[in-house]
Amino acid sequence: MNVVPFPSDKLTDIIKTSDYLGVTRIGHIPGCLLQVDPMRLAQGIDNIIANSYKYAGVADNAADFAIDVSAEIAGQGMLLVLRDYGPGVDRDELPLLCRKYYRGKATENKSGYGLGLYISHTLIERMGGRMECANADPGFLVRIWIKLDG
Repeated sequence: MNVVPFPSDKLTDIIKTSDYLGVTRIGHIPGCLLQVDPMRLAQGIDNIIANSYKYAGVADNAADFAIDVSAEIAGQGMLLVLRDYGPGVDRDELPLLCRKYYRGKATENKSGYGLGLYISHTLIERMGGRMECANADPGFLVRIWIKLDG
């Protein structure tokens, strides 16, 4: 882990690189310096977007689908939210999603090992941040708190 000051305006590049289907709608990202490992942050965001592609049906319906990204300054950090509009997950599964090898009920016909959100969660925490998953109405969202530099 190589945590360094990182300008928040570069988040757009990270998100667009991960979004190879071009379905993200990126809202305003406040200008600030974040404390992150840029490569590991990119890996975490890539895993989150890949999950939306796979489990929310983005890949099947890319023309009619979006992942909304929003950001705001929240105390000593930035809150970054990625939200899709798929079916979400069973409420009982929410606390389990970031566990290593956990695969929810909706993953039966999907490939994977249950590592994507686990890796994202672990990387964000090692950078001093936090990550949580929740259902939206409709959809699923991931909230990431990233420490500000200074």
